[in-house]
Amino acid sequence: MGVNKQFWDFSIFSTAAMALEATQQAATQNMAMNADGNSMTGRVRCLTAAIPLDSKFAADVVAMGSTQDIDAYGPNAEDTEEDEAVQRLQERLEIPRKYGRMKFLGYLIPDGTTNHTEHAILSDPCKLSALGDKWDTAAQTSLAVICYINEDYNGPIPMIGDVLEVKLPPGDVRRGIQHATVTNYEMSAQINAQSSAEDAVCLAGLGQRMSSIFDGALLNGGDYSAAANEPAVCDWKGGAKAYSVVWNSTEYSQWNRTTLNNGQLSDTGMLVKDTTTGAELIPPAMEDFRRLASAYKAKFGKILKGSGYRTYQGQVNARILRITTGNPCGSGPYNAAGKNIGVAATPGRSNHGWGAAVDLDRSTWTNGAAGNSPEFRWINKFSRQFNFVFGVGGEHWHLDWMPFSRQVQTLSNPTAQTAWTPDGQNDDSITLT
Repeated sequence: MGVNKQFWDFSIFSTAAMALEATQQAATQNMAMNADGNSMTGRVRCLTAAIPLDSKFAADVVAMGSTQDIDAYGPNAEDTEEDEAVQRLQERLEIPRKYGRMKFLGYLIPDGTTNHTEHAILSDPCKLSALGDKWDTAAQTSLAVICYINEDYNGPIPMIGDVLEVKLPPGDVRRGIQHATVTNYEMSAQINAQSSAEDAVCLAGLGQRMSSIFDGALLNGGDYSAAANEPAVCDWKGGAKAYSVVWNSTEYSQWNRTTLNNGQLSDTGMLVKDTTTGAELIPPAMEDFRRLASAYKAKFGKILKGSGYRTYQGQVNARILRITTGNPCGSGPYNAAGKNIGVAATPGRSNHGWGAAVDLDRSTWTNGAAGNSPEFRWINKFSRQFNFVFGVGGEHWHLDWMPFSRQVQTLSNPTAQTAWTPDGQNDDSITLT
């Protein structure tokens, strides 16, 4: 027997909390969200980067510019820099390609046809005024429109802040999230931000607000179902929290268009194993680490050894080592014996999973393995010259490759750029050679 659907007019709700409660009821009662039950058209503001759904099209995903253009070339930039930024963005818009199926999260902009939907009562995501409102934050997350780009789309890849036209079909609520199909590309927020203060503020607001709501990342482009021994109670089980990125670099463009799924780099051709140091890293990080290791050997007369890349299963195993009573998912720094072994990242989010971090072997360090060893103090002072820093607080062994986050598209959380401790950095007696 079919379900008799009801259609709600969300303009009757005055708060995000009321709309969120209505959404939850609709999901459990199989109600549809559209005011009249018919398909309708609307406009969405792009909240997250668009990602490929079909791996065979991933190599075609190219961004002719990035959100960093606006960060680097703001209102105070030189005219020539600003012109170059605009030119790059315009090139991206003027060279349409077919990318296969993609998706992104969007905010349905209220207008004459969509002001009866659940988005009508949400705050404008461009604004920061509601950033501290936990109900509005929850509603923005729960009521985001999942926007699909089909194979026949021939416009530019949407970036955060862009506006697109979509068609919203009637249908069942899926955990409160509406689905839409992109029909046309309308506006580049980054182009407008060069001349419009309002759009510049919008981009800045989206960058801060959406990073807190959506964690600023692209979720789960890989297949993590084969991982073993994952605790059933953990919300990251099965790669549910795993990140994926698309390599889009001006410094190392030979790998552009490569999709990287965290902890699943074996088939990318982007892993290099160094038999001397034992490290396994992506090529540009390995080049820098070999330079660091060479300088270290010249200074101390011994090999700087370490690990590097960590598979998704390896990240799961690292969490399992930290499972204790009251901490069933291993999120703390202590193992079952009560020893502090450092915090392990959420599986699928580790910098090791990008091949962009090294855990150093400290077994040959003088005076033990802590910060008072001359080896640690030397590395901490000079590693930045080789693009590495000790990026995790309290860990005298974990080095992050600093340039990673600027080489990829869709990862807004920046790689550490400064060490967590100044030990050795201001000691003039410590010399490079």
